[in-house]
Amino acid sequence: MIVFLLLLILLCAFGFKYKKDQKENNYLDKRTTSCVLGLFAIIIFFGHFCRHFDYSPWYDKIAVTFVDTFLSQLIVVPFLFYSGYGIMTQYKQKGDIYLKNFPLQRILKIYLIYLICLLVEFLFNGICTGSFNFNPLSLTMWNTRWFIFVITAEYILVWLSFIIFRKHKQVVGLSILLLSIILGIILCLAGKSSAWYSTIIAFPFGVIYSLYLDKINDFLSKKKRNPFIVLTVSVCLFAISWILVYKFNLARDGFTSFAYYLEVVPFMVIILMITYLFNFGNKALLVISNYTVWSYLLQDISFLLFETKLNVSGLNKCFYLIVCIIFTSVLCFILKYAFDFAYKKTIGKLKFKENN
Repeated sequence: MIVFLLLLILLCAFGFKYKKDQKENNYLDKRTTSCVLGLFAIIIFFGHFCRHFDYSPWYDKIAVTFVDTFLSQLIVVPFLFYSGYGIMTQYKQKGDIYLKNFPLQRILKIYLIYLICLLVEFLFNGICTGSFNFNPLSLTMWNTRWFIFVITAEYILVWLSFIIFRKHKQVVGLSILLLSIILGIILCLAGKSSAWYSTIIAFPFGVIYSLYLDKINDFLSKKKRNPFIVLTVSVCLFAISWILVYKFNLARDGFTSFAYYLEVVPFMVIILMITYLFNFGNKALLVISNYTVWSYLLQDISFLLFETKLNVSGLNKCFYLIVCIIFTSVLCFILKYAFDFAYKKTIGKLKFKENN
């Protein structure tokens, strides 16, 4: 598996170079953020894949430890941050018309994708196990994919915040911050694992970052050394918080896992400063980013299918990984293409126009 990690590093190297001119910085444009998400989508796939094997060679353990222990839940931070940032940025640009379209174009859309993937997973599970058992609670996302539940809940909360405080953007930022913390507390009290709430703070951080983007960029561009200072401080804060969290075992389930918030902000700032200082991304990562949600929801099907039908214990891990990647990629492409076509012809036509 160390080979996979090395290939991933090589993939990231393409298109990675220092920005000589940082006056008009594009570190938060769609291409850059999509490439970052493409990278972390690959890491998530790799992390989920690794759970199906025991790794004895020390060089394989390095790759697995890096994903499962060092990064752990932090791999979802960019998805939450960029979602919060994107929503606030879109609202600043489009205004109330964006709010009118939000329930259908954001909330309903993500839920429909979830339902389709849930149906497909149900069918494949039945084929693999011979038992077609369905839990109606799955329709609520309460007992299935935690990330989809959290991001959908955040969409609803930010939409309600906009509806109530739309004339006061700073209040919206504060509102979604408080509501996100409350959501985390509710999930904790409900007995959910720390994965459900340990990184939730990244979403309101993205909203607030968008609100103060101009001031942040003014500071970063004022002096050439400023982004390097921010990067250095963030690395130090992240290192200290990471040591504290794992030295005192604060990442376990329960209220102590809220200490994980100490890692989330500096980790995301590190990513922001790297993309501020360096051009990052290539066509491969850009293409992968188009299938992040579909991949997250469908990847377990390939793991289950081939683990059941093939002799995994006697199978070469790299071959098994390649088979799972190809199967998941084909499945994602077919379902996304069909969904986008159907959605465009139906719900996509229900958009409010600016002259309404």
